[in-house]
Amino acid sequence: LTSDFLHLKIYEKAPFICVLTHPMIIKIPVISIQYFVQLHVKFTFNSIRKSKHEHADLIIDYLYDLLFLQQKIASSLHEFLRLLDFAFREKKDAMMINAEINAIMYADFIVLLTP
Repeated sequence: LTSDFLHLKIYEKAPFICVLTHPMIIKIPVISIQYFVQLHVKFTFNSIRKSKHEHADLIIDYLYDLLFLQQKIASSLHEFLRLLDFAFREKKDAMMINAEINAIMYADFIVLLTP
């Protein structure tokens, strides 16, 4: 059983994003949008190389960096929400618990990563 805090509920908040993924699958296989957009990297990068675009390597480098940054933000955000949920359930009468302090550190990390 997981907390509602851990689910992005993309369809409820931004249904147009879910609709856009279906046409994208023809050109770029989208693996997941539960926590972030995850692409089939080998297929995507090979397609860019096959296009023989003059800046193909730069585009791949940029996409790789962007996907990696997005992955770090998504996993940090997920951990932040997990810690908040844990603190919400376990805090009781304490002023502050370790999970809250760790959640604050993850929040700082996310802000630093976000351009």
